[in-house]
Amino acid sequence: MSDFSVSRQVAGLARTPEERAALTLTARSRDSACTFCRYDTPDNTVVFLDDNPLNTGADNLALACPACLARRELDTVGADAGVMVWLPALNPGDVSHLQRAIAHALNADDETCREDAERVLGWLTSHDSPVRARWGTTHPQAFGSALQQLTAEQHDQVQGQFRHMALILHPARAVNTLATSGIEALPRWWSALYRDYCARS
Repeated sequence: MSDFSVSRQVAGLARTPEERAALTLTARSRDSACTFCRYDTPDNTVVFLDDNPLNTGADNLALACPACLARRELDTVGADAGVMVWLPALNPGDVSHLQRAIAHALNADDETCREDAERVLGWLTSHDSPVRARWGTTHPQAFGSALQQLTAEQHDQVQGQFRHMALILHPARAVNTLATSGIEALPRWWSALYRDYCARS
């Protein structure tokens, strides 16, 4: 199941950076890894599991890496910053790891590594056609706006229809959160992921 959501604005609520940092620290005291992809980085920030920023109970606080945070705040991702694609055999966590690897490789000194990263990015974004055919757009904010109009019950129903969709971010969105360790940082992982995808498609 996808975990797309939108940022929720509450009238009169304007947390300071210090207040938000305190909530992040509380969430980090339980688990420092991203709740959605398990990536552990100092850039992980607090999210509210029920999407209610007024519910600051410890059980409602979790962490999201920048890639997963974008899925949780879909309404904040402009058309120039990301695209919605159809990837039925990749789970959201794998997509986040892969995007960090691409951002890392695009900044590598090795030209072959950069070219491979561009090809993988092209492969990911080429899966936008099924989304456009079904929904008429691949614009993340359009999907975010649609989610904002739904009741809680409708939201759950639509999430099922969003199940195989993924958000592919412009690599610049991950430039300060590169995967410098772990399997997602190794280009040889991409071919294995691609073969697994083809086998299951």
